[in-house]
Amino acid sequence: MKIGIVGLSGTGSPVAEMLYRLGVGELLFIDNDRIEEKNLSRMLNASIEDVRNNRYKVELLKEAYDKIGLDSNIQSIPQKVQSIEAINALAQCDIVFGCMDTHSGRAFLNRLCTFYLIPYFDIGVKLKADDIGGVSEVCGTIRYLEPDGSSLLSRGAINQEKISAEDMHLENPKLYNQLRREKYIQGVNEESPAVISINTMLSSMAVNDFLARIHPYRNQDNSDIESIAINLCELEFVKSPKSISAAKPLYVGMGDMVPVLDMPSLSELK
Repeated sequence: MKIGIVGLSGTGSPVAEMLYRLGVGELLFIDNDRIEEKNLSRMLNASIEDVRNNRYKVELLKEAYDKIGLDSNIQSIPQKVQSIEAINALAQCDIVFGCMDTHSGRAFLNRLCTFYLIPYFDIGVKLKADDIGGVSEVCGTIRYLEPDGSSLLSRGAINQEKISAEDMHLENPKLYNQLRREKYIQGVNEESPAVISINTMLSSMAVNDFLARIHPYRNQDNSDIESIAINLCELEFVKSPKSISAAKPLYVGMGDMVPVLDMPSLSELK
């Protein structure tokens, strides 16, 4: 199989680690960020030397796995998911894992997977501060999206206001900066939170959900499980059945077209 991972930090690096050691034939890494010191608390295989050398996340991970030497072909693309190189590479994948924290990026990846008929696993982590130095919510959700089914937007996992704010951040810098400041823990500006145990737990759940869909081992049918949510404050695990989408997107399986993904904003991509 060829599996793409978009976003290679908090949840993406554990997903990459597990898929690599499980023996996936081809792995595709997409992320345009360079490693920063704040990433070291939650990104596997990264070092302070990588920070000093201003290395791309995808490149240092590829190098780490190439050194291990297992029989997996790894391709790394240090670009945004909205780049033509990333789009073309992802279009060739059998499965995609989305490990991003922006609503805009997740919406774009959802659209791409719908165009190219690719099953998509979205990993979301949510923490909320309680205003007295602790947290009131520690939650996460694994969402499995079929190309002709419901979307992240229709499920309420992302919302249009935040998508617009992120896409148009130059016109709305105040809201955009607020969203970026609170991307990990709502209500507090903390760039390096202690989230590696939560991220790794959600990443493992996502990989196991993927394995259950290609080698069924659960007592329930896969069609009965569309998402898996956890709440560590209440110690709850909740599965959701398949939702019924009111209308299928018109672009299911459209594949290559002009403009790319039927988005005029991408018409300048070469």
